[in-house]
Amino acid sequence: VYMLAQRIPKNSFIGTQAGFFVVTNVMKIPVHLWLWKTLDKNTLTLGLYTIPAVALGVLSGIILIRFIPERTLRYFIIAITAVMSIKLLW
Repeated sequence: VYMLAQRIPKNSFIGTQAGFFVVTNVMKIPVHLWLWKTLDKNTLTLGLYTIPAVALGVLSGIILIRFIPERTLRYFIIAITAVMSIKLLW
């Protein structure tokens, strides 16, 4: 929501959000390895199998975002944020 208030362009918004999630998930890797022990050969193999689906999703998103007006995207993000905030209360 803070990023929306800054009125940055949609491509910068999406790129910043993607970068934030990459950094956040990379920081969780040591915890998954040593504390929770949830990363092993099987989970890494499963992750490798999902690479084509992830690549397809990235390409689909890049193409789709070109057709969504900036105002519509902002309202959609606000609506989804509101719905998820309410869901967190229950």
